[in-house]
Amino acid sequence: MQSTDVTMIDSQILTQLNRILDHNGRPGLSVLPDASRRLDSILSLPGEPKTLLRRLEQAIGYPLPADCSPVTVGELQEAVRQTLEYKRQMASKIITVPNILSLVRLVIIPVYAVMYLQADTAGDYYASGALLALSCLTDLFDGFIARRFRQISTLGKLLDPVADKLTQCTMLLCLASTYPVLWGLWALFFVKELFQFIATCWHLKHGQMLDGALMAGKVCTNVLFISTILMVLFPGMSSDLRQGLVMLCALFLLIAFVAYFRAFVGKSKKVRRF
Repeated sequence: MQSTDVTMIDSQILTQLNRILDHNGRPGLSVLPDASRRLDSILSLPGEPKTLLRRLEQAIGYPLPADCSPVTVGELQEAVRQTLEYKRQMASKIITVPNILSLVRLVIIPVYAVMYLQADTAGDYYASGALLALSCLTDLFDGFIARRFRQISTLGKLLDPVADKLTQCTMLLCLASTYPVLWGLWALFFVKELFQFIATCWHLKHGQMLDGALMAGKVCTNVLFISTILMVLFPGMSSDLRQGLVMLCALFLLIAFVAYFRAFVGKSKKVRRF
């Protein structure tokens, strides 16, 4: 949703509420002529307010307050109004905990590369794997903190994937220098990320960006992290097992590639104005 001043928030609220009412999946409710009456009907049903709030968060692209539990249309509109204003304020934030964690991941990258390329003993490889695991944990925590404590910023939406991609690229390059079978996987990764970079730059030029990583991208990231950590920790694993991990990573990379292609240029584009 486009960042805007508070005077336009009321119209945004009505737009989002109407969108949700049109897609609530309950035809019996949608036939009521008045939007307020339809919302009151939804809010009065057991379990429905929670579903409505989740749909609102998806439409707004930002989490509502954790204690948000509206029982009237007015309270619902006020919650959305406050969230839109908070989202606008947070968008320009630079110093946040998630952003700091992303910077930590960036610092870890060269340290890991040196440790892995100079590793000689099992202890060295264990230390390299532990550092990768730490990077993975910070990736999980920064996303959780951003959502749970509503610290989602425009910089964070850019910094987090950059830290992820540089970490993954470094991991694959280091492993490929030891196991040539990974060069094909790195090439696939490079093509995917090059497409995402070009598509992201094009949309940023037009004031648009994805609200965050897609689920397919998150799963792919976790598969890459786990697989590469295993290959780092156990350099003596069989070539068949290593080849299996490479094929598994390639499969999830292809799935993520298709998902991002559809998100950027498909009929169901998921980019929003910021």
